[in-house]
Amino acid sequence: RFMVIGYTTDDEQLLRKGNVSITGEYDNEDLPNLIKSSGARIVLFLSQWPETYCYVLSEAWANNLFPIALDRGAIAERIRMVGVGRLLAVDMTAQAINDVLLEELSIDHSNDTKPGQYDWGDNMDILKDYYGLDPEFLH
Repeated sequence: RFMVIGYTTDDEQLLRKGNVSITGEYDNEDLPNLIKSSGARIVLFLSQWPETYCYVLSEAWANNLFPIALDRGAIAERIRMVGVGRLLAVDMTAQAINDVLLEELSIDHSNDTKPGQYDWGDNMDILKDYYGLDPEFLH
């Protein structure tokens, strides 16, 4: 079964599948409870274009979800940097993606290093490390 926390551009079509539920719009402070009540252990990012930083990835890690994402953009860069998650080829079929999901669900990721336990060091300075900007210059 799949749960969309939030909404999509075509909720009605997804709901007709029968194995998808959609929470609809939510307040950020409700996200941990939505994730917990969903019973989710993994999160899937199927962005059609290269995302920028992606705060949802941070939220996933903070809520002990194992991310699976297409290998493009900032999401892929961050998963590589942290070393927690799995990247998929951007041309994978839906069946192949589903096979990966089933495989990852059979693995206990509860002992994987989570970013909350990860030594980020200077990597938390998004202006410097991600965008290549000098934060002092912006003052």
